[in-house]
Amino acid sequence: MLRLVHRLTALIVLIFLAVHISHHLSGIFGVEFYNDLQKKLRLVYRNPFVEPLIIGAVIVQLIIGVVLWVKSLMRQNPRGFWSWLQIISGALIFLTVSQHLTAHFLARVDQGLDTTFYWPLSVMDGPPFIYYFAPYYFLMVASVFAHAGAGLRYILMDRGREKLADLVGIGFIIFGLGAGVMIDLILAQVFFTAELPPEWVEYLRLYVPDYAR
Repeated sequence: MLRLVHRLTALIVLIFLAVHISHHLSGIFGVEFYNDLQKKLRLVYRNPFVEPLIIGAVIVQLIIGVVLWVKSLMRQNPRGFWSWLQIISGALIFLTVSQHLTAHFLARVDQGLDTTFYWPLSVMDGPPFIYYFAPYYFLMVASVFAHAGAGLRYILMDRGREKLADLVGIGFIIFGLGAGVMIDLILAQVFFTAELPPEWVEYLRLYVPDYAR
């Protein structure tokens, strides 16, 4: 039952992530393009019926993922690349996504900030934040695709599609690594330059009081 619920909620999360990561990749065209697209997308994912569904699915994924992760480790020693990939990527997803949800809540609700493109740009604007958030964003994106790829591979293996299973699994890993690198480059402003609004500079100074761009 846990695995069934995990897979059903994963479908909701994967649809959202496909849109969300595509949106982040659109940042290559600059802040204005990203924010304009975000306004349109928010009409859907910030709908009072859709947003709780997405957040609920993510939370369920994290909780059930931890339960399955513990059960897997207690039941038997993981063997092989794919088993370890699923376990390690699952742990990384829990660590990065739970932090992402908490940070989003603090910025949006506690600080009253509009989490536009300036939110991720702010923490990638320079040291000391970029030293943490560059690997953080990369690992979050790469681990999500690696975990999804491993899961889809197991489903295909159960249906006797061994060759296709390996292609799908490897394809997801490669795409996730590429997307992670590209999002890091976009947020580091390799393709454009952006001036942080004062409220986002003050946001960074909540954590590093003497921060100066």
